[in-house]
Amino acid sequence: MKFFADENIDKPIVETLRKSGYTVLYVLEMEPGIADEQVITRANKDEVLKMLLTRFKEKKVAQVEGYNKFGYIRETNNAVIVSRESGKDTHIPFLKIKLAIEAVRKDQQVYNGGPNRLRMHGITHVNSPIWAILHLAELKEILE
Repeated sequence: MKFFADENIDKPIVETLRKSGYTVLYVLEMEPGIADEQVITRANKDEVLKMLLTRFKEKKVAQVEGYNKFGYIRETNNAVIVSRESGKDTHIPFLKIKLAIEAVRKDQQVYNGGPNRLRMHGITHVNSPIWAILHLAELKEILE
C-alpha cells in the first residue's frame, strides 16, 4: 500500500509507516506549500501510472493499431524499460509518463491525436512508446 502524506502530517507518523514497510510520499519532503488540489492531482497521477504499468507488465506489449509495438522488459525505481520493433531498448522515466497523463487531462485530443501530439507537451524521443502505454487504459480511466 502507498500513502501520500500532506505536510500537516507529523514526520514521526511518516517514519513509522515507512518502517512498517509502506511507501509514503511526503509533501513536506517533495514540495512544501503546494495547494491541496495539487497534492490530490499528484496522487491521482501516481494511481494512473501504477495501473498503466501493471497492465503493461501483464500484457507484455503496448500497441495502438497501425503503430509500432513496444514490449515490456522490466521496471526500475524510476522508469520502465521497453523494447522497440525497430531500434534499441528504451528507458522511459515515470516522470515522462506522468507528464503524458497530465497532458491528456489538459487536452483530451492528445489521447487520439497520435504520438506526435505529445511533443506539444514537451515529450520527445519517447513519445511513441508513451502514447502506446497510455492506450492500455481507456480515456475515461485517465481522466478520473
